[in-house]
Amino acid sequence: MTYSAPTGQFYSDNLAQEVLKGLIAKARDGGTPYQAPLGYLHKREYRGGVMSSWIEIDPERAPLIRWAFEVYATGDWTVTDLHAALHQKGLTTRPTANKPARDLSLNSLYKLLRNPYYLGVVSYQGATYEGKHQALIDTEIWLRVHRHEPAPTNAQLSNASNCCVGLNPSRHPIHRMTRPPSGAPGESVRTRRQR
Repeated sequence: MTYSAPTGQFYSDNLAQEVLKGLIAKARDGGTPYQAPLGYLHKREYRGGVMSSWIEIDPERAPLIRWAFEVYATGDWTVTDLHAALHQKGLTTRPTANKPARDLSLNSLYKLLRNPYYLGVVSYQGATYEGKHQALIDTEIWLRVHRHEPAPTNAQLSNASNCCVGLNPSRHPIHRMTRPPSGAPGESVRTRRQR
């Protein structure tokens, strides 16, 4: 008889669950459990014999990303025009050991403009938490940028109901959504979630 296959599968499944629990705990504490987006850098160093890591603003790319949010928030720019302007200003992806820096794609710019990480929050596994990292933009800019997007679908509103977990609404008023998802007319996502 051999029991190694079921034992190995159990070990692998258990390890995956433990890793996921650790990543969720990191996000809950405001840490970044994934690669920080463009405009931020991961930093690591030994402090007192222990490896410490944190997120810092990228001095080369962050000003361009902040500028992108600010000009797009005016409503006078299309994403295509913004993409061309960022290309002219020299915004590129971060180089890695295997890939050189390259121009930001139009699709990546769309994702960047929708990423709440720039607001100072961490989204992970369907929940959003207040991050330890410095925000690149404020709530007012975020709201103005998202005024120019098409109205969200019911599925997007349903997913948005998780956005309030662990956040201080006075710091992030964006999380006081007022569109009714599937509940009573005029019922806010935030109110529905807290019942």
